[in-house]
Amino acid sequence: MSKSEVRTEKYQLPATVDGICALVREILNGGHVRRLELDNDDTFVRAHRWVEGDGLAEEEVTWDGALRNVQVMQEYYSDGLLRSR
Repeated sequence: MSKSEVRTEKYQLPATVDGICALVREILNGGHVRRLELDNDDTFVRAHRWVEGDGLAEEEVTWDGALRNVQVMQEYYSDGLLRSR
């Protein structure tokens, strides 16, 4: 018998209303959202999502998803290499 649990996910709060709406849409599209918390005094959005089974299996992680959860990012490059953006 599989057991259900609630997993809490934390996302950086976007600076614009359009960014917040896009993030909420992305979170809800993931399904099984039980609660969504946005707080003016916090810089994060928290999503509480039902997880079936042992909760260890993750959906495929994309670069965008991984980078979105990084709080501080440092970029290193060598002067001898071209840096592209």
